[in-house]
Amino acid sequence: MVSRILMYVLTGTISLWAMAQEDTVYLEELPVVGDSFQRFTTGTGYRSIALTNSSSSLEEALSDENSIYFKSYGNQQLSSISFRGTSASQTSVLWHGIPANYPTLGQMDFSQWPAWLMERVAIQPGSGGALYGGGAIGGTVLIDSEMNLTESPLLEGKMSVGSFGYLFTGIRSAYGQGQWRGATKIFRSFLQNDFPYEYAGKQVRQKNASVLNYGVQQQLSYEVSPNQKVSLDAQYTRNDREVQPSKVSPNLQDELQTGNVRLAAGYQLELPKGSLTSTLAFLQNDQQYNQDDRTVSNQYSALVAYWGELSEVLAVRLGGNTNFFTARSDNYVSHFVDRQTALFGSLEIKPTTWWTGTINLRQSFYQENRPFTPSFNQKFSVLNTEKNRVAINSQLAWGFRYPTLNDLHWSPGGNPDLKPEESFNLEGGVGWTHTWPAFSSSLDLTAFNTWSDNWIIWLPDGSGIWSPRNFRAVEITGMEFSAKMSGKWIGLLHKVGSAYSYTQSQNKEGTNRGKQLPYTPLHNAHLSLKTSSDKGWFGKAMGDFTGKRFTTLDNTEIQSVDGYLLIDVHMGKTLAVSDTFDLEVSVVVKNVFDQPYENLINRAMPGRNYQFNLLIKYN
Repeated sequence: MVSRILMYVLTGTISLWAMAQEDTVYLEELPVVGDSFQRFTTGTGYRSIALTNSSSSLEEALSDENSIYFKSYGNQQLSSISFRGTSASQTSVLWHGIPANYPTLGQMDFSQWPAWLMERVAIQPGSGGALYGGGAIGGTVLIDSEMNLTESPLLEGKMSVGSFGYLFTGIRSAYGQGQWRGATKIFRSFLQNDFPYEYAGKQVRQKNASVLNYGVQQQLSYEVSPNQKVSLDAQYTRNDREVQPSKVSPNLQDELQTGNVRLAAGYQLELPKGSLTSTLAFLQNDQQYNQDDRTVSNQYSALVAYWGELSEVLAVRLGGNTNFFTARSDNYVSHFVDRQTALFGSLEIKPTTWWTGTINLRQSFYQENRPFTPSFNQKFSVLNTEKNRVAINSQLAWGFRYPTLNDLHWSPGGNPDLKPEESFNLEGGVGWTHTWPAFSSSLDLTAFNTWSDNWIIWLPDGSGIWSPRNFRAVEITGMEFSAKMSGKWIGLLHKVGSAYSYTQSQNKEGTNRGKQLPYTPLHNAHLSLKTSSDKGWFGKAMGDFTGKRFTTLDNTEIQSVDGYLLIDVHMGKTLAVSDTFDLEVSVVVKNVFDQPYENLINRAMPGRNYQFNLLIKYN
């Protein structure tokens, strides 16, 4: 069975490779391997992320988002995400619409996906199971859902050097001729990670924590006709890291080597009032711990989706997807194939200029489980003038998450009788935008409540063996506020942004009822100021506050991690050497005030550090 699936995926991939060559830059229309997610969301939740040249990883690219907290096991070490007080495995990561979380762990290490290989990133906070599939209880991260192509040649080269032995080099090129488009990217980064820190009243230098990353990506497309395209996106990344030891055991020497292969072959047909897309994908995650403990997982996925306008007031989205998972490990006692399948449909209704409603439905199939997850969204435009716009939005959504391969099959301890995690989400918000002659501003306020049941927790049994169980119910209550302003003043373009989030994520069962979940800060805040001039100068100052976090279920104060405030500053200049040649030079100062802090208890983080960037662009 698996061999047939593999042959099917590989045959489709090879045939598309032979007839396609695709691009990775930014152009006009025709998204190649994409899906119209944004159309079937309402409110201010769906947000596109601006990728900057200073972001080294997906973690850094998302660091400004107040809905997100990253639990990092050290500087450029394992980084797991938390949306709105949920767990890392309750965040769905989609690449070209395909689930990309590691199936063994059910989550993604956000430090390992380099921003240099990405074209577009978007996020959707809140439950999105009906639209995005299993795992989207806390939120969803969308990577390259659309690839826009260009035939204009482009060549970019980047080099960064920084504190503690940091060195990054990367090259990107885009090209095309006739109906063909192509793009190639390569990168390599290394970090010695030997920063100093203070522990027990002594100055200590971090050791055994170096990180090496490298990878390559090839994108190809072929325009079969004016309304048809086929494409291929192939990438390989490698991460070799020394696992940063804790302050308590600084001499430990552990290593983790991770290789990721991702292939996505796509077809798109543009119709007069809609679009049909299909994607075949293969993803492999290969992890080896200390040279002797290796786990390899393979994923084979297919996605078909259609969206179209039935009339001026109705639009639909219909489709289905299936995912096959296999894995091998010394801790899996038998060979297995896991399959997850779903059918989905969405309806957008816009009968007036002041009200829009969307209904998303998904029926999923996994073993004997048949979770049905609907969501209902609406948006009211209560004021819409030339200078002012006010809109109110609301959502009711159900979500779920299947157990991971480790949850089900790990030996000893795996539990094949686990139930899927379930959730119900209710949220509402209001947004206001105002336009002045020289400035524009916006305010957004969202309140949310999530009830989640059957959370899967690993606990020791009577014999001391750790095993997963559907252990607890959780209620999450919170609010998010953001304010932005942009405009010109004294000849400079200014952008000011601020954001604050309050998240109460509490266990509702057992002896620790009413306690805040570990590593869930009640308060997060962000402030940024960006300035640029017509002569190419630019600057950015950012402040990020992370509140106190408990590390245990009983919220023991002595084992809590103090809150901290970090200030970063970016400065640079873009030089137009000629009509086709640009040079960008910038410097980044992180942790400007040399603040000692911990993200994870007893894991050191660097003080003040510097990064110098040089970007050369030919177009």
